[in-house]
Amino acid sequence: NGTFGSVFNFTNGGGGYVGVERVRIDGSQQYFQFSEFDAMAMLSLPVNWAQGAATSYYNAGSVPVAAWAGQPASLITDGNFGNFSHPLDQNSAGYYAEIDLGQSIFIDSITMTGRTGCCPERLVDYQLQFLDEMGGLLHTINHAGGTVATETIDVIGGFGGLGPQARFVRVVNANGANYGPQIGEVQVFGVIPEPSSLCLLGLGGLAFLRRRR
Repeated sequence: NGTFGSVFNFTNGGGGYVGVERVRIDGSQQYFQFSEFDAMAMLSLPVNWAQGAATSYYNAGSVPVAAWAGQPASLITDGNFGNFSHPLDQNSAGYYAEIDLGQSIFIDSITMTGRTGCCPERLVDYQLQFLDEMGGLLHTINHAGGTVATETIDVIGGFGGLGPQARFVRVVNANGANYGPQIGEVQVFGVIPEPSSLCLLGLGGLAFLRRRR
């Protein structure tokens, strides 16, 4: 009983369907029409595409800005959950950390870890932005309220179908609080687009992509 624009996800409660060779979709008595069917296979351990990625701070005007001494933006992608990055400016409305994944990735999910110890509230209200190779905005997710210790955000579920094919991920200070955003670590999980899959998508057929989770 779907409506126009509906997206249905079947994950078996997150456990997947082991050993599947074929998928059959049974139609209703009339109007059995849909635009896309994606089958995602979990074939390997999760890959964090953000680890070691180049990361920098910018102000609301997209001008590069400094971080607190010894706490550069690169600490949010260094794989160490025991440190954190600290923007320098106290008036940080619109400040953002930008992660360059180095290539376009179909974004599946993002795990955000806030500052440990003092001041975890400096990663409370933030916005995630996903941009393409040319810096064009593809998708945004707003996180409002609640102190972030560690939280996984289902990007592909909110985007519908495949996740946004993004090269750049931004974490933006959305509430203008001082020194934000302060982040312990950002992990980005997803899959590299495969040529054969892109061809199938272009034809409107079935897309079978390796999905690393």
